Amino acid sequence: MIGDKNFSLACQEYFKLYEWKNTTRDIFINLLNKHCDKDMTKFSNDWICKQGLNSIRININKDSNNLVTNIEIIQEHDSI
Repeated sequence: MIGDKNFSLACQEYFKLYEWKNTTRDIFINLLNKHCDKDMTKFSNDWICKQGLNSIRININKDSNNLVTNIEIIQEHDSI
């Protein structure tokens, strides 16, 4: 989703800008968004901020020859 290079660039910028300063999670997520082609805000909220466990469900569709035509990955949040 992010990739090693983009994550590394975001971390480098974060540590350079905020060395010895107080920051927030939102500041870091904004830097991730700057270096990625995806908006990491929802991911952060779903995986970091919510109580409970997330689960992944995979739906696989096949045609009449039993060949895979579509794969759907669904993230769900189970609250405690």
